Amino acid sequence: MARVTPSTATASETAWQEDTWYGVTLREWEIEPKGTPGYKGQPTKHARLIATWQLNTNPEDWIFDWISLTVSQQADGTHAKAKLLICALAGRDPRQEQTPWIDDETLEYGFDAEAQIPAGRISTGTAVALKGHVIQDSNKFDRLRVDRYGGAHLGSPQQVSAPPAPMVSPDGRYQWDGSAWVPLAASSPPPPPPAPAPVPAPAAAPVQQELI
Repeated sequence: MARVTPSTATASETAWQEDTWYGVTLREWEIEPKGTPGYKGQPTKHARLIATWQLNTNPEDWIFDWISLTVSQQADGTHAKAKLLICALAGRDPRQEQTPWIDDETLEYGFDAEAQIPAGRISTGTAVALKGHVIQDSNKFDRLRVDRYGGAHLGSPQQVSAPPAPMVSPDGRYQWDGSAWVPLAASSPPPPPPAPAPVPAPAAAPVQQELI
């Protein structure tokens, strides 16, 4: 897969807000191997996930992020971004998870360090929520630098779907409310259709008398 790089030619259509959850979907991704030149040309200590997140409320807008594929606690005592991401996907509290793991080749992740049984896999279409702080790029456009990941339910919906049709019993007399069958409200029969307008009888032909 070709590397995805952020475009700085146009401004984002989204007015980014700090401390606000945004619902996103993983559009494209690439794994950058350990040792690749990173910040100021220094080789990276861990492989990195280069992720392009598509904004659910505006598919033309996106958020670009580099995620170091390590789950160890950071020097400042904060959780690693990869740990926040996989805990968000699994619906777990990162403060209570001591031994999560992630495969830096397949992006499978799990929480049993000994058994190495995957709980899931990061892939195209993965949905999550994120938030961060606003920065300006070299063209003075506002961008969002990701600080944290959370469950997809925290962010904007991917799409608004129509409510499901109610479940009605086969005899049409009851409706399921989610826990029990309830009688449907009786409805009055519709009024009879209006009677057709009378058709006028044809006019009688005049009687002609025969002259004698």
